[in-house]
Amino acid sequence: MRSKKAILEDFEDLGPDSLTYLEDKDVAKVFVRALKETEIGQRIAAQDLWTPENLQYISDQAQQEAGPDFTFSDFVKTATELYNIGDLEKFVAPAEPEVERDVKGRVLSSKAKQWKRWQEFCNDSATKMETITALRKSNPAFAEFYRDQQGQEFRVDDPMAAINIALNQKKPRVYTPDPAVLEYAKRYRITPSQVLRNEMSPAINPLGAAEATRLFEAAISAGLI
Repeated sequence: MRSKKAILEDFEDLGPDSLTYLEDKDVAKVFVRALKETEIGQRIAAQDLWTPENLQYISDQAQQEAGPDFTFSDFVKTATELYNIGDLEKFVAPAEPEVERDVKGRVLSSKAKQWKRWQEFCNDSATKMETITALRKSNPAFAEFYRDQQGQEFRVDDPMAAINIALNQKKPRVYTPDPAVLEYAKRYRITPSQVLRNEMSPAINPLGAAEATRLFEAAISAGLI
């Protein structure tokens, strides 16, 4: 078997058609390298068509047209024909997968993505409190999310706020529900979440926000919602 150097020397000294494609496995490499130096090869490369798949396709077609011992001229002729009829597949770089990020540009974890979906679900005016309540009871992960959101909504700018929340979680107060609390819990299950949040907002309901918040907290403490 001749060396790669000898094959290249024959190709250069005796002319491109001195070699046939299947004369040696390294002839294919010589053909491909020489093709890129031709006018058609440069066009193929300039159009992002210089791919292993296209080069193999050119070789296969050349064998079909001129036989397994086709020459370099056959190789160039086939490449030209396939290029002219637009039969070569253009290389397309794989698309970058979309990455969700938070407002600070940080990549969201799978848990953060799920919490984002749940936040949108809870903030949807069409979502009823009874649906949220049922999901809290059936899905521990959603229950964790909902507790966190409640802590965020009712947190005040107080240096002791985080400590107070932790203490309340460790030593929850037990309430004896009165009729008003029972009625609130009943209404809670059929009222859109946005309506209930508006009732507990001092900015929206300055006269009734304190009472609405009291009823909400009492219903939670009594295990009614």
